[in-house]
Amino acid sequence: MSINKDSKLKQFSAMPMTSKAVAERLLAFNKWRTGEDGRTMDEADLKPRQITLDIEFACKILSES
Repeated sequence: MSINKDSKLKQFSAMPMTSKAVAERLLAFNKWRTGEDGRTMDEADLKPRQITLDIEFACKILSES
């Protein structure tokens, strides 16, 4: 039995999945990834699973445009 993407996002994300919230988290991740934010992932409160969900959400929204 497959889980559709929408329920997957809701099921595993405790964070708000709005376009604004996702964009803020992805921008924070990109600052960390490029070295602009020198903190560790834990210090920057970046969670790999949440980043994955945010990327999936952004791709879904962009593909619907």
